[in-house]
Amino acid sequence: METAKEQIRLTITNGVQSKPLVMQASKCTIAQLLKEGKNKFRKKFQYVAYGAQAVQTEADLLMVLENREGPLTLLLTNTEPKGSDGPLVVAKKARGISYIVANEDSIESDAEAQLKLASELDGCVFAIGMPDLHPGKGIPIGAVVMTQEKIAYPQLVDNDIGCGMSFIETTLAQDKLNINKLQKLASSLESIDCPYASPEEQMEMCSKKLAWGPNKTTLEPLPPLPDRYHYDNLGTIGGGNHFAELQQFDEIFDAKGIEQYGIDTKKVHLLVHSGSRSLGAFYLRDFCDKAMKESTDHQSGHYGVATDSQLFHEYHANHEIALNYAARNRQLIARRLLEQITPGITQQQEEEPSEPSFNCRIDIFHNYMEKLEVPSIDAMSKIAAQGQFPKSIAPALNDSSEEAVAGWIHRKGATPTNQSKVLVIPGSRGALSYLVEVNEGAAHGSGYSLAHGAGRCMNRSKALAKHKNQYPNARQLLQTTWEVLSFVTRKIWCMKRHRLPTRTLMEL
Repeated sequence: METAKEQIRLTITNGVQSKPLVMQASKCTIAQLLKEGKNKFRKKFQYVAYGAQAVQTEADLLMVLENREGPLTLLLTNTEPKGSDGPLVVAKKARGISYIVANEDSIESDAEAQLKLASELDGCVFAIGMPDLHPGKGIPIGAVVMTQEKIAYPQLVDNDIGCGMSFIETTLAQDKLNINKLQKLASSLESIDCPYASPEEQMEMCSKKLAWGPNKTTLEPLPPLPDRYHYDNLGTIGGGNHFAELQQFDEIFDAKGIEQYGIDTKKVHLLVHSGSRSLGAFYLRDFCDKAMKESTDHQSGHYGVATDSQLFHEYHANHEIALNYAARNRQLIARRLLEQITPGITQQQEEEPSEPSFNCRIDIFHNYMEKLEVPSIDAMSKIAAQGQFPKSIAPALNDSSEEAVAGWIHRKGATPTNQSKVLVIPGSRGALSYLVEVNEGAAHGSGYSLAHGAGRCMNRSKALAKHKNQYPNARQLLQTTWEVLSFVTRKIWCMKRHRLPTRTLMEL
């Protein structure tokens, strides 16, 4: 055990929320844990549990602390744990394959810990961190986790189900655009941070099929939504790091390569980053409320659900509705902006399904789950053997003697490489974005995923606290300088970004 002066880092959870905790070893007692829980959650608790087992004595707690490997999560509850009858058993966890496809110095240690915790979930096959991996609220962001076919973890997708990117061609010519025209354009735009139409009109729009995306995929009509509030949010960007911005091509590395995807590099494009807004959060909350009543294992703070259960079928049906809503949301955001920016943008209602009169070249989700069969995990084991930050992620698959593995891929901030051959990776504000072609030789080693953004070196609240004196006038940040970011891909096309500098148009 640590000396009295050493610190113990752990996580406490009430089954819904998780809170980090740092305690002196000498003060880590059951009574102190219950006291800290009362302070963190504003609620009294009676029991401390490790998994489904009660931590009843100080000797039990000492055994848990001494035998922990990596992150430790303890449940605080007022319901007596089911495993209270026998002695507490601390078993060594089975782990899925885990590694991070990034440089070691670019990843926060908390994100590494969260990824490791995800790899210890029951049924985990692999947990892979992307180059933009960073810590979330109990789950890593910028990660792809595959579980066995029999079990899934909706909380790994988190609440913004269907969050993703749409890359849309406009009628604006790059050579006709300059900063003066942009400023004039921005000053004329009306806010879209408000409902597009009445709930009844929105409901009617959602009751129709919609052709959207590069292949004009048909989105089926949405069923009635749980609350009119969700209709009000349709067509709005939201907060956090969501945005809508105009982009122009800055440098082209492979002109012939980009032409095959039908992308006109002489046109300005609109990039929209948003998701299912309040609807995805509603569905996740509904799942967690039901899962908490049924679950016996709260240790990780995540609820694994059997994929043959009614609870999973209900969640997955809602998950698909949220994906549909998220795609419609990005389409409507684009429509609301483009009908102000360019003349002649209308919704074609003559045919079924309705089809926007503008071209979406890429539409992709980076928060969602899908069932997938991977050729083998032998190759991933070889990658993991190189270390937490492997040098190469493209070993030969034909050396494998193992059969294909089927399971559920959970993506949280990870762009799928098995859905499109060309993808967009947005840079930080004021930096270049990248249009990239998938390197199929490395796709398996990265969990069939790419970074969904540039990542970060600290969260927004820390950045505000650290730099508020450096930038006393927040409007300074509207003026940025270009800088280049590097991602390992086969082919890259760089794009400059034009934020539309209106306070009401988007969250800055």
